[in-house]
Amino acid sequence: MGCKHNKNSVFDTPFKSLNHLKTIGHYSDDDIIENNLSCFIYEKPVVIIKDENKFLLFPNSYIISISEKYCKYNIDYIKIYSSNNKDSQYIDINNEDVFLFKLPENNNWLYCYVSDFIHGYLYVYDISKESFYGNFDDNRESGDTYKILLIDEYILLNKYSNIKRYGPLLEIKYNHKVINFWDSFTGEDPAGEYHFQLLNYFEKYNEILIRKQFYESSANYIYNIQLADYVREVKDISYFTGKP
Repeated sequence: MGCKHNKNSVFDTPFKSLNHLKTIGHYSDDDIIENNLSCFIYEKPVVIIKDENKFLLFPNSYIISISEKYCKYNIDYIKIYSSNNKDSQYIDINNEDVFLFKLPENNNWLYCYVSDFIHGYLYVYDISKESFYGNFDDNRESGDTYKILLIDEYILLNKYSNIKRYGPLLEIKYNHKVINFWDSFTGEDPAGEYHFQLLNYFEKYNEILIRKQFYESSANYIYNIQLADYVREVKDISYFTGKP
C-alpha cells in the first residue's frame, strides 16, 4: 500500500508558504512533538516560530521542536543532504555544534539542525569515529569520566570489526543480527539524558560490559549479545575491566 496522508495530523491546511504557516496556531504543545505518523515524507522542512519557540515543520505536518528531543555534540565533518537520499544535494559542515533529531520509522537518517539557514538530513552511518571521539589528549586532560572512557571504547572498536560507533549510535553485529544502542534525545531537559559506552567485550562468552551514563550518575551492566538482553548490573567494574 502507498503512503497515505494522516487525517489526524496537526495541520490539515495544504502546505503553502512560510508566511502562511506562521499564521496557523490551532495545534497544541502535545501535538508538536508526537504525531505517530504511519509514514514519513522526507522533504526538507521550514523553520517556523510560535510563541518565541522554533520548530521544524515538514510538508506532511510532522513537527519537531528545536529545543526538545535532540542529541547535541560538535562534529568535525559531515554532509547534510536536502532529502533522505544520498543522491540529493548536500552541503559540507565542518567543526560545528549540531542538533540531531530522530525521525519516525527511520534509523538510518537523522535530521541535523545547525541554524535557521543550515539544516537538513544526515545519514547516520556517515558519522566517523574521529568526528565523535574528538581529541584524546583533551579527553584525558578534562578529568571527565565519560570522555576518558571514550578512549577505551575507541580501542575496543578498532579491535573488533563487529562493533561500530556512529555518533549517538553504538552498533554491535552478532550472528546475522544487529543490536543498536542509541544515546538519548532529550534536548534541553537533562533529566532523561543518557549515553551508552562500551567498556569491555568478552567475545568467548558473547557478552559486553556497557555503561549507561546519566546526567549526574551512571550504571554498568553485563549485556549478553546472543540473548540480546541485560543479564546483571555491575557495581564494581574493576574485575571486568582490569583497572582500579
